[in-house]
Amino acid sequence: MDRFVVSRHDDGRRLDKVIRKKWPSLPLGAMMKAFRKKQVRVDGARAYFDQRLVEGQEVLVPWESAPTDVGAKRTGGHLVTVYRDESLWVVSKPAGLLSQPDRKGGDSVVTRAFLPGSSFQPQAVNRLDRNTSGIMVLALTGESLRDLSSRWRDREMEKVYLALVVGDLPEEGRIDAPLSKDGSSNKVFVDSKGQSSMTLYRRLASGGGLSLCLVTLITGRSHQIRVHMSHIGHPVLGDVKYGDRAINGVKGAKRPMLHAFSVSFPEMSGDLSSLSSKTFRAPIPEDMADMCSKNGIVPDRAFLR
Repeated sequence: MDRFVVSRHDDGRRLDKVIRKKWPSLPLGAMMKAFRKKQVRVDGARAYFDQRLVEGQEVLVPWESAPTDVGAKRTGGHLVTVYRDESLWVVSKPAGLLSQPDRKGGDSVVTRAFLPGSSFQPQAVNRLDRNTSGIMVLALTGESLRDLSSRWRDREMEKVYLALVVGDLPEEGRIDAPLSKDGSSNKVFVDSKGQSSMTLYRRLASGGGLSLCLVTLITGRSHQIRVHMSHIGHPVLGDVKYGDRAINGVKGAKRPMLHAFSVSFPEMSGDLSSLSSKTFRAPIPEDMADMCSKNGIVPDRAFLR
């Protein structure tokens, strides 16, 4: 038997989610059986798997104390901090690094952010593809995770990307094309029956048959920018899945030239009120800056810092 007191990080969370976090190796069947047999109690009363917890409540479970996860540790490499306070951590992810580990102990932003001895480990509010660089937001408390995740889903936070695309892109435009995903191939495609998807773009500079642009996501579908830009005939340079392999080879692009440039916060309240109307930026990475320079693209450097 073991018992624990609900922390402020788990206030408002479902009981089954909290149990799975504390005992990650516990079989789902064993947990549900304990609920059916009334062996899980909250403040002495029978508990239900989907009930919401309140800070300070005492939870009794029929298992031994969760062992310390000796495999959890900070992996090699560091994180470039854009901003950090007690509630969140904004970092600039390099291309080639996963947002979350794909195996236990694997290198990623989340594992590099591991805080030994902390009662709440940093959690990703947004995720980027492995080869996309730029802004990632990590929640450092349960309250900020719930608030920021909700705002991200409700599209209250503005996400702007830098993309280096093939061709002479029009000065600005809107791409309104629904998208569907093929799970077997992990490819996304334009489909009239798919989810509504909208992307805005504005060209910053052109040269050498390429254009550097700012892209604003109105929706946030998987691979949205890459598919939408390819759909209008201006694929992201270096994109093997949706782009032009011949041009990628000629230009020597080693990865999709896509960078999560900035995130802007709406009016916030409570512990996050200091973030109201703030914008955080991750400067253009070296490989994109070098590609621009080689092709005679001269964006406003002051703007891109």
